Amino acid sequence: MNEDKVLQKLVEHDERFNSLEKNLKQEISNTKSEILGHLDGAMVVLKKLDEERVMQHARVDRLETKVEQHDKDIKDLKQNLKTA
Repeated sequence: MNEDKVLQKLVEHDERFNSLEKNLKQEISNTKSEILGHLDGAMVVLKKLDEERVMQHARVDRLETKVEQHDKDIKDLKQNLKTA
């Protein structure tokens, strides 16, 4: 009789364990999907920021080239004004 109760409890615990395991797997899957969704969103933002950074860098390079040319032109103008 006592063995029957033990076996019954064992079966109940197995069923509860299987149910908990199934629920835990589902919760982990949902959490993983949620995290990956957030990471995908963050990657989109980071990719956009990186593209903007590249474009800004190119713009700065062009401006630096112009500034260097302007500095040279100003220096040449000053030299010409001194000799005139």
